[in-house]
Amino acid sequence: MPGVEWRSGSAPLPGYECVEEWVVGEEHAAAHLKERGILTLSTPSLLLMAEATVRRCMDNLLAEGYTTVGVEALIKHRRPAHVGSKLTVRGLLVSVDGARLSFHIKVLRGSTLIGEVYHERRIVSSQEFAERVKR
Repeated sequence: MPGVEWRSGSAPLPGYECVEEWVVGEEHAAAHLKERGILTLSTPSLLLMAEATVRRCMDNLLAEGYTTVGVEALIKHRRPAHVGSKLTVRGLLVSVDGARLSFHIKVLRGSTLIGEVYHERRIVSSQEFAERVKR
């Protein structure tokens, strides 16, 4: 994206990793299972954790006035994670193509793979995006 500014002066390279720790709360539980007394991580919450981790990471690298928005995701929810589970979300930057950032994100409980997300984000001007939303 022409005009994108990074705090370091250049875009991060493929291989850059974003990492956050999460705890599965009741708000992350699958509603239809919660009704049956089964408190486990929902697939939308798995995506939320993955997306929020890489968004915050990129926001810390982008210059003021820019952010990223999610445009595509492929989710593989492989195993359950009960409420109270401590998860590590690891987002690996796979490619940078202009304003397009592609990630392979793993959600882990210890060494157990809970899920994977292949995710694409686009860099946008916060002001221009806010104006588009109003239309």
